[in-house]
Amino acid sequence: MTILTNHQLLHNQKRTFNPKNKKDLELFKSFLTNNKWGGPCPFILEEPHTIIPEMLKDKYIRSQFDIPEPIAEILK
Repeated sequence: MTILTNHQLLHNQKRTFNPKNKKDLELFKSFLTNNKWGGPCPFILEEPHTIIPEMLKDKYIRSQFDIPEPIAEILK
């Protein structure tokens, strides 16, 4: 994890997206419906992703098909 990610997690400013969490899915659905978060985005951008909405889509799809997430170190 990066220093910024650690800081955000320690100070409860943002959190990682959990595709099995009902509240996270509701927030994501609202974003897809309204094209905005309704405040600051609540999720941390995780490696190797570069855009939060695409990261959420990827994580959700992988969770539906039981495909593990890529390991950032392997992709470097």
